[in-house]
Parts: sequence; C-alpha cells; structure tokens
Amino acid sequence: MKYFSSDLGYSGYDDVSKFLSKYSQRDDVLFIASSNGDPRVIEILKSLDILQHFHKVYLSYDIEVSKPNKEFFEYILDDLMKNVEVLQNSSREEIFESIWHIGDELENDLEASGKAGWKSILIDRQNQFEELINKKDDESLAKIKLNTTLQTTNSIHDKVIKLDEKRFVVNNFDQISKIIGLDE
Repeated sequence: MKYFSSDLGYSGYDDVSKFLSKYSQRDDVLFIASSNGDPRVIEILKSLDILQHFHKVYLSYDIEVSKPNKEFFEYILDDLMKNVEVLQNSSREEIFESIWHIGDELENDLEASGKAGWKSILIDRQNQFEELINKKDDESLAKIKLNTTLQTTNSIHDKVIKLDEKRFVVNNFDQISKIIGLDE
C-alpha cells in the first residue's frame, strides 16, 4: 500500500510538471484533477510535487460515481459552478466553451468527457491511437477515423491529431497550450 501511495510506485513526466508550473499561476486558468481513485491519489500528487497546482481534486471514491459515467463530469461542473466565484454567473454553455479534460484513456477520458459536453485531449505517449483506430471496427471509432486530420511538426514527438473542434490526441503536454489557447 505504501509503495503505491507515493512516487515509489509512479513517476511523473517532466512535460506535465513544466506545463502545470507555467500555467497554474495564471488568473484565467483553473486546474482540477479528477481520478477514478481513492484518497491515495492525493498523496501521490503530493509526492510527485504537483498537488499545489490544482484548485481541487475530484475522486470517484468521494463522489461515488466514476468515469466514464457522464454523472462524474456533471458532478465536477456543478460543484465548480457553485463554489468557484468566477464561474457562478456563467451558464453551462459558456463554460463548455473553455472547459477541457486531459487524460490518457480513450474511453474514460476522451470519449466520456466529450459525451458530457467537455472539450478533451487524449495524451497518447505510446503513439497507439492511429493503430487503435485502424484495428478497431466499432461505429464511434470508424467515425473518428473518417473525421481525423493528422497535423505534425518535424518530429514524431510533436504529433497532434484533431478529431473535431472539441477533441484532440497529442503525444505530450507540449502541444496542449496551443490547442486550448493559452499561448495566444
């Protein structure tokens, strides 16, 4: 238990730490963490030295619903709209224009958050997404394949796949600030 409640059982990525450090100090950005986990997630975030960058952490353990359930995302949005002063006078539609979910699982992160109305970014560090959409033949992935545009820079490490106006797949956090408009 102790091993998997700290950075002994996990390691962080430098691009995540750099991204959070750079943008979490801005007044126009609010970072939250959400996980299908229990309170050990808090200790892991502390041990990875990134907890301080998050306004709040939402755990399925505490809210008694987990991803990919749409209620997980609705709970978070409702809580933020009620408890974050700058969001209290905003409509859901206004918030959906600027709320993003970033995760590393196709179903639990990219698809589930999209079904809840959020914009989403899938982190594909192993470059498996293209292979996945070519192998799997279900209806939703077939639609993704048809509507996908591959945008790359000079490096395979900087791949961005734009699925539509609300969903992207990237290899690392270096592209995220451009996608969500933090560098404008």
